[in-house]
Amino acid sequence: MDCLVPIFDQYLSADGKSLRIVGFVRRDMAHIYGIPHAAVHVGVIIHKETEKGVQPGFLLRRRSSSKRVCPEMWDVFGSHVEIFTDGFVPLPLEMYTEMWDVPSFISRLFDDTALREVNEEVQILNRDFKFTPDHLHRFGDPGSFDYGIYDPNPINREFSTFYMAPVPKEALTISTNDSIDNYLRALDSVGVPGQESANTCSDLKLFTLSELMEDYARRPNTYADGIKRILIKLSSEPGTLEAFSGFLKSCLESSTKEM
Repeated sequence: MDCLVPIFDQYLSADGKSLRIVGFVRRDMAHIYGIPHAAVHVGVIIHKETEKGVQPGFLLRRRSSSKRVCPEMWDVFGSHVEIFTDGFVPLPLEMYTEMWDVPSFISRLFDDTALREVNEEVQILNRDFKFTPDHLHRFGDPGSFDYGIYDPNPINREFSTFYMAPVPKEALTISTNDSIDNYLRALDSVGVPGQESANTCSDLKLFTLSELMEDYARRPNTYADGIKRILIKLSSEPGTLEAFSGFLKSCLESSTKEM
């Protein structure tokens, strides 16, 4: 099975900067030749009892030592925006070219990828819980966290999008001094593109937003490329950090109402 990723281009529309699909390429070729593609990053939020009360924290996983990129570094969950094809079987996405620059279609492509990945990679144990579209909240427009797009010598060119996925505290709250592993299972894919296998992450941790920013400031080289591009922007743009904090608060309020 070949793993294909859409090639994206950014253009000025009536609503500002927008993304459109201009073709498809194998994922490994996109990285080798610096072809602009897209990725989603999902910050799963879990509540934990602390001395200060119940606090929401971002769930981080340590990437496998077998990863070719950023092995054994801390990251959130996510994946490339991609499609799959067996041999020469045509795909609907390739056929309906009139949809390639429709903003609602592009947004849905990112949103569906994020929802699929978070359900594949995060499994809450002993709970009848599954992430739905209502649990997923996109911060900004698709591609807001671009990476390497304007770099003349990029290793990687990606239009990245960040999502928050709060697990309602009524569905899961981790007890004080208890291990995260007792409550959930997190997976990480390893292997060559199109032939990955899922491995269980053995190292997980929860960080509040302030703890995450403080730890990143002290140890930036321990964070993987995916979450790092988010943290760089939050660290260098106070306005973005303020908006991000407000967005986190609204996501948590929304998750409470959903219960």
